[in-house]
Amino acid sequence: MYAGGPGSDLIGWIKVHPAQMVYAVVSSGAGTYVDLSIDTAGEVRVIGPRPPGVADYSYVSLDGIVYST
Repeated sequence: MYAGGPGSDLIGWIKVHPAQMVYAVVSSGAGTYVDLSIDTAGEVRVIGPRPPGVADYSYVSLDGIVYST
């Protein structure tokens, strides 16, 4: 689900847009996590880690994210 192409933080879109920006910390596999945002247009973006963190977006779970529409 890497929709934005190389170097992009856009990983996809959702059809049911939230009423306001949503920020969440979600699993990225192997005991790691990634921050992400979902905007009011439905764009899902990862928020890169600060050094010395390593960005690995090969797996990003949206499980458990709940918001108002």
